[in-house]
Amino acid sequence: MKNKSHLQKYSGPNSRYTCPRCGKPRELVLYINEETGQPYAPNVGICNRRDKCGYNYTPSQFFSDKGEIREVEIVPTRPADIIHFDTISFGAVGTLFPNARKLWCNHRIHLAALFGDDRVSKMHEDYMIGVYKNRMSIFWQMDEKGVVRTGKIMQYDPETGHNTGIFRWMHKEIGRPEFVLKQCLYGAHLLKGLELTRTILLVESYKNTHFVRCLTSFFVVVSTDNKGGFTAERCKPLKGRNVIVLPDCGAYDDWEKKARYISREVGCSMRMSTFLEERATEEQKAEGYDIADWIQDQILFGRALVDIENEFIEAV
Repeated sequence: MKNKSHLQKYSGPNSRYTCPRCGKPRELVLYINEETGQPYAPNVGICNRRDKCGYNYTPSQFFSDKGEIREVEIVPTRPADIIHFDTISFGAVGTLFPNARKLWCNHRIHLAALFGDDRVSKMHEDYMIGVYKNRMSIFWQMDEKGVVRTGKIMQYDPETGHNTGIFRWMHKEIGRPEFVLKQCLYGAHLLKGLELTRTILLVESYKNTHFVRCLTSFFVVVSTDNKGGFTAERCKPLKGRNVIVLPDCGAYDDWEKKARYISREVGCSMRMSTFLEERATEEQKAEGYDIADWIQDQILFGRALVDIENEFIEAV
């Protein structure tokens, strides 16, 4: 007779543990012995970070390592019981920073100098960008249901437009240290109710998202937040959609492999764009040239926005 086990149901932050492999706190879900109702051991479990970590030490492996032959059946658990995440509300943030909407962040100041305020205002409305202390930007991660997963607070140089490397998480700023974060595609809220015929452009960073959206509204632009954020889990809302993937220079080969896997897993069409690979110099490629860099260069060269937009739409 097989022993049976299941993954521990979420009952708060204390029901999630530090993963032995990646070391991330509150990511390990333990396997529970259904006969005793207790975990087998502190390391017998599965990490929620399946794409980035992949740790999964099963009860059968546990007994095998002890020299015992014992088959353990894993009773399926609903996904909601396996991966839990917390959310925050705009209300909580608005109470703390009531005047934020009246200010301009440094990122917006730089964009307005390139594109003009009309284009930048429309982009800000689409992505609901907020303003934090010292004119830092708040980039809200809202999923396809409109639920706020968190906000990433970043600082930019208003003259160069470069990210200064300073960033914070909003859930920590409002005093929620035990917050369970599960990131989503930036811009995923724009998919809610969107017809499947609209083409999605997937890029790597927030900055890339904003530059493309200021240039054109032809595409619905979403981003992964970082190179490692291009995962099947994060791309689930793209099911049934046509997606153009535009990686930064240096990431093309890696993202091409991921795109083949993710498109099968998610059930969407993904086409890799060689737009940057065909235009960047070898030196630019070595520096990680991205679409925001290209658009800014074209503007500074004196090209009209409509000409830049037309080239981008036709060639991407």
